[in-house]
Amino acid sequence: MHHFLSRRRWANKKHIVFSLHPRVDYTDLIPSLTIREMKGILKARGVAVEDLLEKLDLIATLIRTTPIGPGTVKLQEGKW
Repeated sequence: MHHFLSRRRWANKKHIVFSLHPRVDYTDLIPSLTIREMKGILKARGVAVEDLLEKLDLIATLIRTTPIGPGTVKLQEGKW
C-alpha cells in the first residue's frame, strides 16, 4: 500500500516546473544566478521585471527585495 501511495504522490509532482523560492536570501549566490533565474525570483516576489534591462539593475533589485524576518531562509554552507 505504501508503495502505491508513494508512486501516486510522485506522479502528481513530476511535471512541476523547477523554480527558486522567493523567500530565500540569494545574496551570496548572485554571481552564479542566471538572468532568467533572477527574473523568476523577482517575479515570485511580486516585482515587475519588464523595465529591468541591465544585469546590474536585476542584481540591485534582487538585493533590495530580499525578505527580512523570521520567514527568510538564509543559505548556509555545510558539509553537503
